[in-house]
Amino acid sequence: MLSITAALLATAFLPSGISSAQIPIGDRRAVEFSLESVRGGVSVAHVRTIATGEAGLKSNKYSFAGDREYWFSNSVDDFLTSDAPSVRMTPIDEDAVDSHLDGLDYSFSSARLIGQAGWTQGESSPAGKVAYFSLDCSGSGIDCGSPGDQHLILQVESAEGRLTKFTWYRQNAPADGLAFHSTSLSARLRKITSAEFRDLTRGTWFYAAHGNSSAQIEAP
Repeated sequence: MLSITAALLATAFLPSGISSAQIPIGDRRAVEFSLESVRGGVSVAHVRTIATGEAGLKSNKYSFAGDREYWFSNSVDDFLTSDAPSVRMTPIDEDAVDSHLDGLDYSFSSARLIGQAGWTQGESSPAGKVAYFSLDCSGSGIDCGSPGDQHLILQVESAEGRLTKFTWYRQNAPADGLAFHSTSLSARLRKITSAEFRDLTRGTWFYAAHGNSSAQIEAP
């Protein structure tokens, strides 16, 4: 596990052409967004994201700046090939952060507040190993923010087992920049092929991608 200082986290950058997607936190100090699979009957987290509010969050190991998203990952390739992928999001406080991130490596950080301008019409071209997942808005009980958005699509990329890029897709660019409206979420994802992805996103779709495929932040 990397020990990351606030200064290092705050200077994490995004490659040219990549913006960040916004995770809603409501009135919470922070929420944890996780991509998980089932291994031997046990749920395993391959990606955990700590999304902070304005005040930020500080634990024994980490100091997270306000209004940021901090992405941690491990064995992401297993998630890409999983038969039972799922997504979960719950509020989190400083007492739980360190144990929840144990065994995961820091991947990248990005701004959380992007607004509608952070969404681009078209398709974000994958640069690494990639898989696509569909999240049914009505079936998962989340509010996608627009009657025209029946589902969200997640594009997940990895290299050497590490998350390198994550992309949200919506049929409409959200006016507030939020990928969806909820601060609690637990739902199965449906893995789709690249052909299904292109069929589903035919017409006008918008994406918000974020990641860092090159920078490695070393322990201080």
